[in-house]
Amino acid sequence: MDGTEDYYGLLGAAKGASAEELKASYRKKLLTCHPDKCVASMYGDSEAMRAEFDRVQAAYAVLSDRGRRSEFDRLVHMRDNLAMNAERVPLTDLAFDEENGAYSRGCRCGGEYVLYEEECDKEDGLPLLIQCTGCSIHITVHADAT
Repeated sequence: MDGTEDYYGLLGAAKGASAEELKASYRKKLLTCHPDKCVASMYGDSEAMRAEFDRVQAAYAVLSDRGRRSEFDRLVHMRDNLAMNAERVPLTDLAFDEENGAYSRGCRCGGEYVLYEEECDKEDGLPLLIQCTGCSIHITVHADAT
């Protein structure tokens, strides 16, 4: 649990949802991905369906536990605040090292921001919040300057 996945959105629940509302959203979502309740062809294959089921289970495990939910909400809030205050940088402003398969840019502290090519290729892709290797400063890397 690092606050990067939208557990509320995954379950189709509002952030301020009660325990009962979360449970109802969870059960409704399970009907769309539970191995005993749906056909794998909806997801393309049974592995994708199982992955979605596992994500739903993980989301509910966190959100149904008051302590874990509070920690998750704190992480999301912290991430969102970092993203709002981080410098916006287009991917084209980062140098690409073909040998390492990584984009990088220097930081004013002497460290660097590193973004591996496979991180850009993930399903959710850009923008990504990247922390400097030498300090706590972050940048938000976007596909373009807009």
